[in-house]
Amino acid sequence: MDIKDFKLKITNSERNKYLDVLELKDSKILNVLYGSGDYANTLFNFLKENQVIIDYVCIDEKFYIPGEWNGISTIKFEEIENCILEDYNLILGFSRYKEAERKLINLRKLSKLYFFDSISFFNFFNLEYVNSRIEDFFKTYCLLQDEKSRAVFLAFINSKLKGKPDELYDLVEGDQYFPSDLISLTSNEVFVDAGAYTGDTLSVFIKKVDSKFTSYYAFEPDQINFNLLKSLVSNFNSSDINIFNIGLSDKKDQLFFKSDKVNTVKSSFSKDGEVTVDVNSLDNIVNGREITFIKMDIEGAEFSAITGAKSSIQKHKPKLAISMYHKPDDLIVLPQLIKAIRPDYKFYLRHHLHITQELVLYAI
Repeated sequence: MDIKDFKLKITNSERNKYLDVLELKDSKILNVLYGSGDYANTLFNFLKENQVIIDYVCIDEKFYIPGEWNGISTIKFEEIENCILEDYNLILGFSRYKEAERKLINLRKLSKLYFFDSISFFNFFNLEYVNSRIEDFFKTYCLLQDEKSRAVFLAFINSKLKGKPDELYDLVEGDQYFPSDLISLTSNEVFVDAGAYTGDTLSVFIKKVDSKFTSYYAFEPDQINFNLLKSLVSNFNSSDINIFNIGLSDKKDQLFFKSDKVNTVKSSFSKDGEVTVDVNSLDNIVNGREITFIKMDIEGAEFSAITGAKSSIQKHKPKLAISMYHKPDDLIVLPQLIKAIRPDYKFYLRHHLHITQELVLYAI
């Protein structure tokens, strides 16, 4: 494919996602939020910040608890048509939105259905930005080694522009950071977990290698997350797991950090942060010791952290699993940076969630 054909694969159907927000804000009928999990909670806070009034929250019967949710009256989804006697808008609070859509066929009073993709990255990029950097996007496309990766790349861009990830939905796969068609683990892994959160990746890794590995380095700057990580690690009773209450960057420093008390997985470095945290480079920490695998999901700090791991990557060529969805230019600069450090890497993309998050670049 040449760049002209690549341009033709990019949609021209850009949608202004804020129009839906304005519609809901000005709605003369009831607004009902469907869902009560993490995604619904993030969506609720986003809509509240934009002065959208939610009149009811409906919840599937198996998850339903009578009372209020975030101060809003709750009803069972199965009883929505009996409880609400007038037309209403329904806002889906699920990442697996297509499964929810299938349940709505018989809702006679449903006026309009709304879905908001990736609230944390709502204003990601627009068609003007993509067109202005089309050659750079094409360079990334050309680096990708298989058809699945190229399909994911195009679907991710188009889904961001359209505001709904229909093209990505059927490309989603499990086994995040460890897809079996790309990653093979041995009993001698030296694993770096940048953005260790509360130990979710650690738990998966331990199971996959049957507790047989050389070393595990876990980095988590958020204090709440770190405390939970520390508690988990104590259960494994292993001296080979090393945890650090710091972030990874390109040098030893202190950076402002914004801790998200509602959803700590989204805590990140920010000039608006209320605290400072220590950071250091991976090269400084491991000091030449062998690394076999680096996973990074650090909310937009990946470029600095990869830069700070340059010597380790050059020397050992570890397997890389790098989140590539936090910043618009991640899709351009991260693969180019890695290629500049070690030109012999082969690049793959896999997508691990039904919304436009959890896009992971694998370098092998």
